[in-house]
Amino acid sequence: MAIGTQIKYYAKDKLKNLAHKLPFLPYRKRSKRYRIWNHKTEHRFLGQIERVYNHNPLIFNAIQVSIIMPVYNRRYCIDKAIESVINQTHENWELIIIDDGSTDDLNEVAAKYSSNIKIKFIHRDRAGVSASRNIGLEEANGEFVFYLDTDNTWYESYLQTMVVYMSTGNLEVAYSGAQIIDDKEVVIGYYGENYNWDECWELNYIDINGLGHRRTLFDGNVKFDETLKRLVDWDFVLQLTFMKRAAYAPFLGVKYYDGQGGNRITFTEFVGNELEQLKVYIQAKHNDRRGVKENANAQIRPHWKQILYTKD
Repeated sequence: MAIGTQIKYYAKDKLKNLAHKLPFLPYRKRSKRYRIWNHKTEHRFLGQIERVYNHNPLIFNAIQVSIIMPVYNRRYCIDKAIESVINQTHENWELIIIDDGSTDDLNEVAAKYSSNIKIKFIHRDRAGVSASRNIGLEEANGEFVFYLDTDNTWYESYLQTMVVYMSTGNLEVAYSGAQIIDDKEVVIGYYGENYNWDECWELNYIDINGLGHRRTLFDGNVKFDETLKRLVDWDFVLQLTFMKRAAYAPFLGVKYYDGQGGNRITFTEFVGNELEQLKVYIQAKHNDRRGVKENANAQIRPHWKQILYTKD
């Protein structure tokens, strides 16, 4: 990308972010997707992660994580998602795949990975993505829980980076940046910025494929709303992070697919006016939590520098 183009996109990204912070602006962009990624910040962040990891690698390697992967008729793409888990540098994981009533020979995938004791397939009648994820949460044994959908993949250092970051910062929730790709795997944008609950209430900018949380947060109250068919992740994030210690990890951990292929919920559930009504419903559901000063306190919304630039 030419320098002039980078400058133009950088300026647009900054203006878009400013627009979302102004309460009375009559028009806002409907997305907090950005065109420029801050590689300098990512480099500094990962350098500090490596330093912390190298100080106590055995401690971090011993931490088990659980990965929840719901699937419905994704035989054509699930292998890439599974392989991106298998290729993680952090090897202490369990992958829980919940087959939500697929009819496309997903059993062939289950047979292919049957010898891997870290991968568990659960087959159930069709009940939706939220019910599947809740089953995954009930089955999870790891200290941390992560989510990966079948049309997305992780960078190989994703889990290790998140484990080091969350453990070091005593975080209850954390999320990475996401690289957004189209059908031809061309990068079309990025998600990633520091967390503010009220801003997230207005417009979600956290991709669940880059989200991790402590398993202990799942207590029967914080779970996926099984009545929702879209915007499930947004509703879950607002539940999960309210008055919990949550922070952004400024590195690219996810390759998020945003193309036109497959049976994506984006194209099959709640479109047009129905989607706008659903947004209003979710905001109303969490409206009484807006403006709580303690929910924005630096102690539960730490910056990555505050977490990683510490004395050994």
